Amino acid sequence: MSAEIIPLAVWTTLDTSPGRMLTAAADRGLEKAVVVGIEADGTLFFASSQASSGDTLLLLALAKKRLLELADGGE
Repeated sequence: MSAEIIPLAVWTTLDTSPGRMLTAAADRGLEKAVVVGIEADGTLFFASSQASSGDTLLLLALAKKRLLELADGGE
């Protein structure tokens, strides 16, 4: 018997794999995206679908604002 794993679209305090997170993001049909990560050797990886650095900074600022709101108990 096999079990079906259903990913939940909720915020969690548990780590998840980058592959799982990227798959979930791809499934959302995003129009814009920024990816920031650390490679196994400690090298920073950064990529943006936006050619404009201003648009990329705006996405990062919006994400930071949302993360701070969640940390304060917002939804």
